[in-house]
Amino acid sequence: HLPVTLALDTGRFPINSPEHFSTNWENFRHILKFKPLPACKITSDDDVENAVHGSLKEALTESSTQKFKDPPEKLPLEIRDKIHLRNYLRRQWQRTRDPEYRREFYKIKDEVANETKQHLLQKRAQQIESLTPEARTLWRRSQLLRKPFTPIPPLRDETGDPAFAPIEKEEIIADSLRKQFEPNTDPIFDNPILSGKVKEAV
Repeated sequence: HLPVTLALDTGRFPINSPEHFSTNWENFRHILKFKPLPACKITSDDDVENAVHGSLKEALTESSTQKFKDPPEKLPLEIRDKIHLRNYLRRQWQRTRDPEYRREFYKIKDEVANETKQHLLQKRAQQIESLTPEARTLWRRSQLLRKPFTPIPPLRDETGDPAFAPIEKEEIIADSLRKQFEPNTDPIFDNPILSGKVKEAV
């Protein structure tokens, strides 16, 4: 067999930071398998590469969701430096099993935990102090705290299996709408008295 070289586009990508997005790889696989390929004219190797990396980008975008409405705020530089030092000490202790590295690791680990906790408490206190009735921020925050969290159940097909891929969800919704608008063939509606009452009510 002749070797095949495929160079994917490494230019600007719509999902820049994987840390801020969650990708459902089962959806990604399903989309690549069942989504029809875009109509394009293949006249050269570049056309093949463009079609392949375009399909990959579309599938990855459709199967990825944003984890946060806003990017998470970074910790202060002092805490981040201690986190890097903590990770370094942990690696050295795992490699050498030197008790001195272990002692320093647990010491800096406790410092990072305490300083991070104090930083988050301080930010929460500043957010609470910034709430005012005039800007209605106090009312919105209280509404958010009182609102119970109700998880949205997944869509399920006729066999009870959950649907994960967008294509599967579309098919389930389409089948549900089709069944809702089918003519009612229940024999009870053949009763002329009942049918007359229904027509009068309508």
